[in-house]
Amino acid sequence: MQSPTLPLLVLTLAACAGKHDTADSRGGDSDSAVDSHDSPTDETGCTDTSHAAAILSPADGAVFVVGDAVPLETESWVTTATWSIDGTVVAETPSGSWTATVGTHTAELTASGADPCTGGTGSTTFDVVEPSVDVFGSDVGLDTVTWHGLSAGLDGTLWASTSAGLVHLDPSTDPATVRTYTTADGLYTGSPYGVLAHSDGTLWVGDVGDTTRQGSHFTVEADGSLTLIEIIDYTESEEIQYALRLREQPYGVGAGDVWMGTNEGVCLWDADLGVFSEHAHPTHPHSLTYGVAFTADASTWNGDQYQVSRWEYSNDGNLSPAAMESGGDLAEYWVPWPVELEEMVYITDIDADSGDVASGESTLWLASSVFGVARVDVGADVGTSTTTLLGDPFPASANAIRTDPDGNVWIGGSTGLQVWNTSTETMTDLTSWLPGPTVTQLTIDPNTLPPTAWVGTSAGIVRFTGVP
Repeated sequence: MQSPTLPLLVLTLAACAGKHDTADSRGGDSDSAVDSHDSPTDETGCTDTSHAAAILSPADGAVFVVGDAVPLETESWVTTATWSIDGTVVAETPSGSWTATVGTHTAELTASGADPCTGGTGSTTFDVVEPSVDVFGSDVGLDTVTWHGLSAGLDGTLWASTSAGLVHLDPSTDPATVRTYTTADGLYTGSPYGVLAHSDGTLWVGDVGDTTRQGSHFTVEADGSLTLIEIIDYTESEEIQYALRLREQPYGVGAGDVWMGTNEGVCLWDADLGVFSEHAHPTHPHSLTYGVAFTADASTWNGDQYQVSRWEYSNDGNLSPAAMESGGDLAEYWVPWPVELEEMVYITDIDADSGDVASGESTLWLASSVFGVARVDVGADVGTSTTTLLGDPFPASANAIRTDPDGNVWIGGSTGLQVWNTSTETMTDLTSWLPGPTVTQLTIDPNTLPPTAWVGTSAGIVRFTGVP
């Protein structure tokens, strides 16, 4: 059964009983949990001042908990306050922790004290609003799998490659529908790694396979079954065995191409030509490619365990590792952090913002299990680009990183989930919303408004529609 969505309680208490504003029903921000609203002074000299507390906290199982980090403001005349949910008293304090069951409920506060306006007691009722955060964990059997890759489909569903097989999650049903595919359904291995729901409606699955086969390209039939179109097999090399990351080129002459991060650099399926082009990596030290991204100039970025490389594919079916001045596709490379070329930087993921297509300016975001998070302000070449290793409030270690169209950078790792707003330059910690403390994978669905972030954790999948 799908975990219920978590309630956002917006609470309003007036200074004078019987004279209060209607409670807000908007979503709040956990960094500014208490808002004050001034009302005019009435003819008795009493000031009707309302205080709203937008409380954002996670569910612990089926319980919604609000802690002291988000205190309720009450007027100075209040000496005691009794909180009730659906008629049941849950707390008798104006500012301590209290508990409410998730769902649509009525919250009521009865305040006692010397009301300067009436001398009596007052009570008010608060709205309960559902925020757009959904958890899919033990209720749908997704609390014990390891997430290898995530890809959002155009229909709002999620495809995930996991330790237990290929998972398809449809959140539109109640409860959510989960289907798991194994080798019996046509997968090459029972623990696939890369996954891509392509814009043409087909599905790509990458494997930690062998030199015979590194994955599969499927049609998804109306009944949900998979029909094999072709296998992923880079036949010219006996070195390529893994397809760890699969991403679709969003723009440029190669729009629709599928780029694959492998154990030997990046490989490509050219959508126009219908051919596989393989084994493109620099001649200097390289390793597992967990990062594939695209910047506004239509360049493709390869982030492996040693460095970042930029490729400008000539769309001719030949992804050459030779440098561009020699007629190849390798534009340039550089080590993103201040280490020697032979030292590993342990890149786990990379992504780029949408950038300025006209000027070609973009920002590349890098995640490392050792160095944390870095930002590359991409120029025309290495000489005009800058790389900045970001310290606090960014985490010291990161597993996954994704940007969304609203200017947010989602960062997941062993310490949870943080979101950096590039406009306000503020960090929001969303770890408390997660069913498990470790984030292993992220993906963004940009087709929703606001964008949807899917977060793979150690105890299930979480869907955020916007930043709560």
